[in-house]
Amino acid sequence: MYFRELSLLLQFTLMEENSHTSKLLDVVFSPDFSKAEHKYIFLVMDLAEIDLHGFMESKAFKNVDEPCVLRLLYNILCSLNYLHAAGVIHRDIKPANILVHRDLSIALCDFGMARKEVQETRTMREDK
Repeated sequence: MYFRELSLLLQFTLMEENSHTSKLLDVVFSPDFSKAEHKYIFLVMDLAEIDLHGFMESKAFKNVDEPCVLRLLYNILCSLNYLHAAGVIHRDIKPANILVHRDLSIALCDFGMARKEVQETRTMREDK
């Protein structure tokens, strides 16, 4: 059920130059996964301080000046460009899915709705 999200996270984690998405550190299955009535898969990911929604509601956001906002916006656009260059469409961009680090770098997360772009579609667009 979550195979698509797991495979995308693994793909992005293995890309050394990737600083635009959350990283998958480990996958943990619930004890006795094969026999359990409730099967759980835990994805262990790198820690982020806060998401964009929480950041905008925090006291720190009141002190943010225009260059900081421009830096955040630039990092978000770079992350989306990175995904699209990899042929991935996120489909659920919202403040809660944008993780903000202390240096105002960001990482996209929650690839549950993400899709790989079909090659034929990309070829048709290039022909126009």
